[in-house]
Amino acid sequence: MTARGGQGGPVGYVEVPDFHVEVVCRDDPSLRGRSILVGGHPAKRGKVVAASADLRARGIEEGMGIAEALARAPEARWVRTDIHRAREVSGLLRAAIRQEVDAVEVDGLAGFYLAAPREREAASELAARLEARVSERTALPLRMGIAPARFAARLAAEDAGARGLCWVGSEDFEAYLLAQPL
Repeated sequence: MTARGGQGGPVGYVEVPDFHVEVVCRDDPSLRGRSILVGGHPAKRGKVVAASADLRARGIEEGMGIAEALARAPEARWVRTDIHRAREVSGLLRAAIRQEVDAVEVDGLAGFYLAAPREREAASELAARLEARVSERTALPLRMGIAPARFAARLAAEDAGARGLCWVGSEDFEAYLLAQPL
């Protein structure tokens, strides 16, 4: 796989943002739009594996104790981590990505590096195909970042928001990096 950037061309990074929260909402649509904590049991010193965006904005982070998170956000709905379900959905996601892209490098349950097209239009078409395929197969959102280097492709994916594409061309690379917060 040549998803290294530099002389090999641009690197793409695709991911499902908030994967564990999205899987929970996919399986129980009544939870969509609610404050959600995914993690271990509060009485057993369980930790937060994932939190919905509204809770993260309020300072609840991965690794925090579930009991503390629930004390800070008593309205939040706690859902126990189901790693078997997460792996099952991750497999569906991986299969959907691989139907559109031959060579991918898996990054956890919900992220993938891939060699990206050099032209912005071709990259936009690839992003649209990937998003459509993933949505069809998994009903999950997908975002993509493309940049000359792997770490920047991952940052660009975060800048894409919940869905879509953020393209950082080689001519914009230095300015993009300088604009990033420390």
